[in-house]
Amino acid sequence: MLHALKPKQVAEALNVSLTTVHTLISTGELDSFKVGRSRRVSDDALFAYVDAKTNAETPHAAERLVDQAVAQGHPRHVTDPSVIDRTATMVRRGGDAE
Repeated sequence: MLHALKPKQVAEALNVSLTTVHTLISTGELDSFKVGRSRRVSDDALFAYVDAKTNAETPHAAERLVDQAVAQGHPRHVTDPSVIDRTATMVRRGGDAE
């Protein structure tokens, strides 16, 4: 089921100003849609925004693990970016990579 949030609700959820939410929407950083003359943000769009920001601001999980292994003297076996991305997906999900 789609949950549509008003910009004011998004501002409260993110603990930012309403102006900041409107800026995120107008720049396309936060996906939204119109219902009549009103603007709404789906909960999926809000989660995607938060996830993108969280991943952008923290080091890539797989890269951190490889760096730790190399620092402990292990050879750097994983150099293929696709392997690193699959490993990061696995680490984020807490299980097997797809």
